[in-house]
Amino acid sequence: MVIARTCSVLWRRSRPACGRRRGGRMPESEASAPAAPCRVEIDAQVLTEIRQHARSAMAEEICGVLIGEVAEGVTKVSARIPGEGAAQAGAQVTFTQEAWEHIYRVKDEQYPDLAVVGWYHSHPGFGIFFSDYDEFIHANFFNAPHQVGWVCDPHSGDEGCFGWVEGEVRLLGLVGVTRPGGDCRVEEQPAPVPPKATWRWVGQAWKVLEILLIVLLAFFIGVLARPLVDRWDVLPSWLRLPHHAPVQIGGIFGHE
Repeated sequence: MVIARTCSVLWRRSRPACGRRRGGRMPESEASAPAAPCRVEIDAQVLTEIRQHARSAMAEEICGVLIGEVAEGVTKVSARIPGEGAAQAGAQVTFTQEAWEHIYRVKDEQYPDLAVVGWYHSHPGFGIFFSDYDEFIHANFFNAPHQVGWVCDPHSGDEGCFGWVEGEVRLLGLVGVTRPGGDCRVEEQPAPVPPKATWRWVGQAWKVLEILLIVLLAFFIGVLARPLVDRWDVLPSWLRLPHHAPVQIGGIFGHE
């Protein structure tokens, strides 16, 4: 794939916990900060594919890796490989052994001369940031200085690129999008509002609810698997009738 050298600059910020967002106003501390050099260039087609992948699962996170090369200190992303076989669990996604095998099989077949230069994942409905779990993945699997992490929210359309800055994972100041034969256009986006902690609480509450539902389902399956007499004994006392409660059937029809 031939990538033109035109570069549309999309981000001019240094906050570690947020990404691109429509609307809002840039704080004075950020507006006065000096611009950082463009460290990342990503192909426009790759961005389109990432967004389509994210929109294919609007309720769960998706993931994949970024393929490219490093030239003159710039990470250039020219392809991506979806993490097929990754474990999805609502508010988080895990690269499984199956996912890694798929990724490296595709890389060896289609991109033998390129390298894994980062990863991407979605935050469906809860903003652009790197959670503690995201930082764990980045530190353990993408810890080279040039490797980056792309995050997108398919609900809002927000997205941002994170990378290593002074030993920490932060939102990168400038990211370029390359378009074959396209004009170079510079866009300075306003700083977004950091994601609310409520979304993290909702994610944790959903996990607890899933566990409770599994336990409750297992309980009723166990009850149904017992003989009828034993089922009565397993039920809570407030669901049982008294063992010797008289049933006056004759009285119902007017007979003594």
